[in-house]
Amino acid sequence: MPALKDHVAKLFGDWQGEPAPAIETTQAPGGTTHLTKETTQTQITLAYPSVPYRPSRYYAAQGAVQVSLGRHGGPALHRGPRERGVAIPSTRVTRRQDRARFIGYAGTTNERAQETLDVTLAEIKRLQDGVEQDEVNRVKAGLKSSVIMQEERLGSRGRDRVDWYYLGRVRSTEEIQAAIDSLSPTSIVDHVRRYPPKDLTLVTLARRRSRLSRPG
Repeated sequence: MPALKDHVAKLFGDWQGEPAPAIETTQAPGGTTHLTKETTQTQITLAYPSVPYRPSRYYAAQGAVQVSLGRHGGPALHRGPRERGVAIPSTRVTRRQDRARFIGYAGTTNERAQETLDVTLAEIKRLQDGVEQDEVNRVKAGLKSSVIMQEERLGSRGRDRVDWYYLGRVRSTEEIQAAIDSLSPTSIVDHVRRYPPKDLTLVTLARRRSRLSRPG
């Protein structure tokens, strides 16, 4: 590795590059927007503020997302949304240096659109009631697999670029593992209570307007 580092320094050590262009951002518009398109389903996307990228808080946000996805895909799902024909949503957190958003998506029939939205938000809010330790254990295993084990693959070194951009340094594998290990039911519930689904931006796409009511 020292030889590779010296070679890279020889090739690029005096390269200054160009200043990064400023990214213009605006406040999320909020409210509900509908896009009309000839499609057989109603596509629903919702977003609301989450925690900016800070490792100590970011994994709690990811933990909340993963627990929610696990519940949608677990046995409880068969007693709820799927029995009623409600679509299974996908969720994630998008991040910037100074802001982040929780984003949820689902595709369903026009008749089930409102129920799909209601079920999705209800499942997210239900995390505030508590998270089980076995759910957290599964989240930890998944995060370690995706974040740490992938480091064995040369094409998966994107984490280093993310660290450098957001933090100005590259974290060690041990630091990342410690951050994941620190996840607990309490830290995930605290995150969900600090960043509940509010100030929603809701966008639908369908052949006709779904007229969804947006919860507060």
